[in-house]
Amino acid sequence: MHLNITPEVKMNESGSIRLRFGPQFGFKLGGSVTGQKWVSYPFNYSTDTLARSAPSDLKGDIRFLFGMGFRSNALSKWAVTCDPYYSVAIGSILKIRPGAKGSDLGIKIGLTKRVDRRTLTQWIDKRMPTPPPGPNW
Repeated sequence: MHLNITPEVKMNESGSIRLRFGPQFGFKLGGSVTGQKWVSYPFNYSTDTLARSAPSDLKGDIRFLFGMGFRSNALSKWAVTCDPYYSVAIGSILKIRPGAKGSDLGIKIGLTKRVDRRTLTQWIDKRMPTPPPGPNW
């Protein structure tokens, strides 16, 4: 699983084109490994067959994410979004040396609906009590 902290910058006045960039932090949640593991040392080597074994050599990684966002505002409240992205690893995904770095290239397509109500901060302000006046320092 990856957690992104990516600010989004509007590239035009309507906000239909956006640019995203920032760090991405990966966490290992689980999984299994099937296949053959081969390790070579000078004058020696070992092989091991893995059948749905726990991935003990894997860990989370740190990446840098670069993405764009395109939104069609054809209808007043509905929009189709297309978000291509690319993330490149800064750190290794393996606990052992030599390390291995990964990268992702993808596209997300979505459907959004705009709701003309309160913003999230207006909703929180309405439900939070007003603090009592403090001393003037």
